[in-house]
Amino acid sequence: MTPVIFGFLIALAVGVTGIGGGSFTVPLLLLTGLPAAEAVGTTFVFAGVLRLIAAPFYYATKQVHARYAWLLLRGAVPGLVLGMVALKLLARDSRNPVVIIVIGIMLTLSSSVTFIKRVQAPNFARKNSRWLPWLAFPIGVESGFSSAGAGALGTMLLMNYSEITP
Repeated sequence: MTPVIFGFLIALAVGVTGIGGGSFTVPLLLLTGLPAAEAVGTTFVFAGVLRLIAAPFYYATKQVHARYAWLLLRGAVPGLVLGMVALKLLARDSRNPVVIIVIGIMLTLSSSVTFIKRVQAPNFARKNSRWLPWLAFPIGVESGFSSAGAGALGTMLLMNYSEITP
């Protein structure tokens, strides 16, 4: 029953904020004894299904800035592939402590970014949109390796460097 409650609470957090799918689920699965690569893969599927269900609602209520989404995807998708390849290479041994340490560091850094003072440069994205794919690339790498960060880091990026609302 506890996994159902955790799943519900994580899904609620993702639905309300767009963040938390990987940040909460990976550590929870690691605590259950799941190998790191399986925890990341399972979390990716879980968070992906949640987002596939939520995406049409955000789109229908006009809460998606299509141009920024496209620019972010242009950088994040190649980063995602690189992160997944890195995880596959490092996680050949299912109990590799390096993978756990790197995932822990990535989770800590991605959650810590919310405490950094907001820069608030709302015209940046409009005037410098060519930089958004480059800024999204490391978000993709982190997400591909740890299944975390896409929501948290992408949200912080857009809240600080675009004119769109949370």
